[in-house]
Amino acid sequence: LAVLVHEVPQQIGYLVILKNAGYNERQSLLLCAFVALTAVIGAILGYVAVSQVSGLIPYALAMSGASFLFIVLHGLLPELMHQRGSLKSVPMQLFLVLLGVAFSILVLGPAHDHEHANAEHAHGATETTMPASGATGIVGH
Repeated sequence: LAVLVHEVPQQIGYLVILKNAGYNERQSLLLCAFVALTAVIGAILGYVAVSQVSGLIPYALAMSGASFLFIVLHGLLPELMHQRGSLKSVPMQLFLVLLGVAFSILVLGPAHDHEHANAEHAHGATETTMPASGATGIVGH
């Protein structure tokens, strides 16, 4: 849904740019359809790639989070504090950063707990083999 919400206005913008560049309506539409098709192909390839390395996702997310923390704490926060020019603003800036962290925990906390509840439910499942086809499936207790 997020990709769709992003792609539709972007494609409309491409249509306008191509029309202004001298392409006719048919050419503009075909070029935009080709560009949109690459998003679909990327989504399919992304799904396949993620399904192949799903065990690495928690580590990738941890590295991504640590990178963002590094950028904020090492790059942005000192720059922000130096721009203010006063040591009096430092406690307020730190308070605002901590307020942002608290807000993130408040907003994302229920979703995080929900994921653990689903994981615990999945841990109670057992793997079985269906005799007719030999296919393997997950069956709950």
